[in-house]
Amino acid sequence: PDGKEYKGTAEIQQRGRVVFVQWDVPPAQFQGFGIISGKQVAVGHASGPYGFAALYTIEKDRLIGEGPTSDGDVITETLTRVRQVRR
Repeated sequence: PDGKEYKGTAEIQQRGRVVFVQWDVPPAQFQGFGIISGKQVAVGHASGPYGFAALYTIEKDRLIGEGPTSDGDVITETLTRVRQVRR
């Protein structure tokens, strides 16, 4: 946010080609969903007046993505696997 580095967590659940993502970037939380196509994942979310869409590239233990925000910025983020939870 605001062009500054930030840290948080993202929980990703996959059902077939569909993914559900919960971001926790204190003090905010966001929920979104998207679709896997080959080695890419497209994800979007909206929370109140704020929205974000991203295209991530799937690598071994991380997703690298960038996308526009509803206020006209472009952000880049890397989601790195910390652990895998089996349900």
